Amino acid sequence: MAIGIHFANIGFLMVDQNGQVIPNKSTEIKNVLNSSHEHRIIEDSNNPNSIGYPTIKGYLELEAASNYILQHLDQYNVITYNQTDINNA
Repeated sequence: MAIGIHFANIGFLMVDQNGQVIPNKSTEIKNVLNSSHEHRIIEDSNNPNSIGYPTIKGYLELEAASNYILQHLDQYNVITYNQTDINNA
């Protein structure tokens, strides 16, 4: 039986005053002046919980709600696996 695993990348991204990620392609000086940088999960179409560049905490909460638990976390990556798959193996 296959075990569900999610591998997510972490990036240090520019974020506006409202907590929204500012895409590099559309960066304007007015946006940069009022921005900060945060570690965020990089969007991956194969991982629905990564959509919207969630914070690391927010991503782990979404993963937990989907029955995925943390296996590994460092400054670049997060790896989670499906608890149900482990229990049914």
